Amino acid sequence: MMTREAIDAVRAHPRFAEAGRRTVDGWAPRPGDDLSKSRALQDVGLFAAGLWCMQLDASPAGLTHSSLAAAISTWGLASRGRVGPMLAYLRFRNMIQLAPSSDRRVTRYTPTSHLRIQFGLWFQRELEGAAPIFPEAEALLARWGEPGLLERLVTAYSTILLASQQLADVKEEPSLDVFSHRRAGLIILGQILMAADDGGAFPPRGPVRLVLSDLARRSAASRGQVQAVLREGAKAGFLLRDEDGLTLLSDNLIRHVSDFLPMYWMALAWAARKVLGDELS
Repeated sequence: MMTREAIDAVRAHPRFAEAGRRTVDGWAPRPGDDLSKSRALQDVGLFAAGLWCMQLDASPAGLTHSSLAAAISTWGLASRGRVGPMLAYLRFRNMIQLAPSSDRRVTRYTPTSHLRIQFGLWFQRELEGAAPIFPEAEALLARWGEPGLLERLVTAYSTILLASQQLADVKEEPSLDVFSHRRAGLIILGQILMAADDGGAFPPRGPVRLVLSDLARRSAASRGQVQAVLREGAKAGFLLRDEDGLTLLSDNLIRHVSDFLPMYWMALAWAARKVLGDELS
């Protein structure tokens, strides 16, 4: 599905720049968002764990120690010995809670309303970003709020995400992991792109004068988090400085972002089609 030809076709779409701006700017919190709740999904590990919990909760087995252990063992993502501490930590973070059960021999868990709300907002905004290019995203948004729709979307998205990771070749170095593996890293990258955006080609190249306090405020991140992302981005050769102290986005970063966005949207579109019940090619 995510062939070089498919990625290039999305990059060539006349609304690529529009969708790109919508998407990367949508990663940042919006006015009125509860930051104390939304920050959990800024962490890649917690985001993935939340997806697993939502997916398993919607499955016949439900979310239990055994079902989570079996799943992560099958996916090859962690050892079974980490399941207990993982469940305890997710409860501590108010992402899951004990679920009523008629079988006292089995402890069942269920995602909290907080986690469901945050994933609902996340998927809604990501679909809005993809909608200019993928009509299935817009079709799913038109049905947003239907009972069970979010759970089906989470299950479909988790499936394509895991399949993509397991089939992926070894990543080229440096990769966007420089950003995504740091707390709020993709959000900060998105705001760097928006700060450099002049309304022309997207992703933009700059130059731009990055103001630390502005990036921190727009990303709802600390100045320390922003400094760390800028430092690692420069170390990877993604962010360059000119003689005037302005920041330039390297050709390599532009290429990575230009490939990442189509793959990101295609995964969402696949999941949307799965929920809508369309035939998948």
